[in-house]
Amino acid sequence: MALTAIDIQKVYLAFFSRSADVSGMNYWLNSEADTPRSWRGDGVWF
Repeated sequence: MALTAIDIQKVYLAFFSRSADVSGMNYWLNSEADTPRSWRGDGVWF
């Protein structure tokens, strides 16, 4: 499942208390990975 702009904004808001900047948004929208490698899907970053 590919990340959507809404998914990316939610992560940025949760972790950085701000919206995604243009370069960060573009990175994740154009990334070949579906999700960040450190994201386990259970709310835990490692």
